[in-house]
Amino acid sequence: MLSAYGKNRGGLKPIVKDEGNTITTEKLSPEIEFSHVNFKYDEVGADILKDVSFKVNAGEVVALVGESSAGKTICISLLNRLWDVDEGSIRIGGIDVKDMKLHNLHDLTSVVLQEVYLFNATIMDNIRLSKPDAMLMEVVEVAKMARIHDFIESLPQGYDTVTGERGVQMSGGQRQRIAIARALLKDSPILILDEAVSNLDTKTDMEIQDTIRHLAHKKTILMVAHRLSTIMEADRLIVIRNGKVVQTGSHTQLLTKDGYYMELIAAQLS
Repeated sequence: MLSAYGKNRGGLKPIVKDEGNTITTEKLSPEIEFSHVNFKYDEVGADILKDVSFKVNAGEVVALVGESSAGKTICISLLNRLWDVDEGSIRIGGIDVKDMKLHNLHDLTSVVLQEVYLFNATIMDNIRLSKPDAMLMEVVEVAKMARIHDFIESLPQGYDTVTGERGVQMSGGQRQRIAIARALLKDSPILILDEAVSNLDTKTDMEIQDTIRHLAHKKTILMVAHRLSTIMEADRLIVIRNGKVVQTGSHTQLLTKDGYYMELIAAQLS
């Protein structure tokens, strides 16, 4: 069972309780909906999210955009129930995530974070973590999709190379690509990428975006990103400022409007 504390200025959130119902995830539409969500870390703290509402349709690629500490990653944490919302609801396929067993919720999502944790094990075992009985051909397929296969094959021990504690033998970009391969192997209907390409060079980033394009309409993809090259590929952007949704639309649509998104783009290009 997954339990989590939110901690801020000495305050503690209650443990997330696994009191939901067992559901059949195979028949559930991978549609995500935030409805009037409010959240703060403790009873006396400031609101981190304020009346946040947005919807991610099944098969859609959506990026959460905004400055650091705007509330983007908190949205991801709440979706995965690392904390529970204070007000409002988060639903997948019309079912409140609080009403699902945690293992059902986690079956629905594959998550790649900016800070990747690798075990002191082989690359093969680190990728297989999400599906221990995966065949070699399955691992190779997702490694190719994550643009890490050629690098692995160049190593003397190949997939049997030990990554070191916390992946110390790998660069940040290599760790991220291994984590992306692991998430793809899990093959959940919802793929969450939280700054998952932040350590990649521009060429590899573009290759990963190509993979995301191929996955589009097969999976629901929710991204947190800063890079212009990443967010341009999304079907829709949810622009968050100080815990509030201030704009929505595609990159092209938002470029035609004066607003906060234009400020973010100008700052990135300056």
